[in-house]
Amino acid sequence: MPHKYRVFRKTKPKCDVMICLDRATGKYCFVNITSGHVCACRFDSVEDALKDMRHRPEVTYFEPINDKPV
Repeated sequence: MPHKYRVFRKTKPKCDVMICLDRATGKYCFVNITSGHVCACRFDSVEDALKDMRHRPEVTYFEPINDKPV
């Protein structure tokens, strides 16, 4: 199940990001669902991806997006 976050950045507009499993590598990656960009970075776990996002200087904060069933 993908993990979705709204990411607020210092110099760019906010964006929505999913942390998804890359089946080709067995690792997790960021997918910017606002722009359609798939980040080249890969992480061993969702927690490692979140740790990376917390330490990025351009990210001011992020919050989970909880999709509600329709």
